[in-house]
Amino acid sequence: MKKALIALALIAIASLLYWVGPKPAPLAASENDVAIPVRPPAELVSPSPNKPSSPRSELPSNVRMAVAFATPITFYGRVIDQHGTPVANATVAGSATATLGSTTKVATKTDDAGNFTLQSKGIRLFVSVNRPGFIHLFPGQKSGMFSERGFSYVAGVGDGIHEPDPSRPIVFYLYKPGPSEALVHLKAKPRQLKRTGEPIEVALDQDHGANHKIWLSCKSAESKTADGRFSWRFEVRAVSGKIQQRAGNLDFEAPSVGYALSDIVDMDQAIARPQWVDSTRRSYFVHFDDDTYARVDVEMIAFGDYFVEVEGYYNPKTGSRNLEAHSSP
Repeated sequence: MKKALIALALIAIASLLYWVGPKPAPLAASENDVAIPVRPPAELVSPSPNKPSSPRSELPSNVRMAVAFATPITFYGRVIDQHGTPVANATVAGSATATLGSTTKVATKTDDAGNFTLQSKGIRLFVSVNRPGFIHLFPGQKSGMFSERGFSYVAGVGDGIHEPDPSRPIVFYLYKPGPSEALVHLKAKPRQLKRTGEPIEVALDQDHGANHKIWLSCKSAESKTADGRFSWRFEVRAVSGKIQQRAGNLDFEAPSVGYALSDIVDMDQAIARPQWVDSTRRSYFVHFDDDTYARVDVEMIAFGDYFVEVEGYYNPKTGSRNLEAHSSP
């Protein structure tokens, strides 16, 4: 018992001497030591269920819809012809989608510079321009030109929200016909062809000498694939002349160069659908050897009654490539 008390006394004396005695100096930091900053603990913030949102998204759906249909619409446009000349006094018709299933109509006229402004309310505006003596261009009818188009004023109803800018009006086109000449018109008419490839000739000037003709032939194989595909070959030529494809239905001036002896559609049964088809429609310019010109529309139906439909406009005026004109009786 005495030994235990003596041991406890020695431990107590040693502890007292440690706390009241001198402390060892701290080690000096060497140049290779790196200080590691101590960051304060990050403040944890839980997502707030009451995060602010747009005022419109907080509204009931029927109210949001009413707000959308009440969106102010301002539209700036300009009308020119295919040559870039302003079209004054053109009629501009606007149709604004104001409610589900109904529209609000607005209209105006272009000024001397071809400019116009429309105002309404709604989610989308469809604009169409016209003027007597000009041709209205539907989308895709002539590359890069149109006489009508739609514009969205709220998100989710088109290809982006239209941002009106008076310094950058949207350009609309109207096609201005050129000077007219009397053309001989061959009206469209179906003509029977033989599947064996025996050709026929069609005169474009049947009532004016019948000396300017096109040659047509189509030959089909009898064998077919399980899904009905068969090989067929359609050829178009000009008798005493040459042809070339016409790019668009508003190309009225025949080119002076670029003609070939024939044009061929070669449809092999090995071609997969939808590339394989059993009909074709093409338009041509024709330059005859006597330096007269024509334009021809051809449609070949290589099934059923097996026929070709031909419509043509022939200009009997030597050297004139103008095929944008009134047809003669």
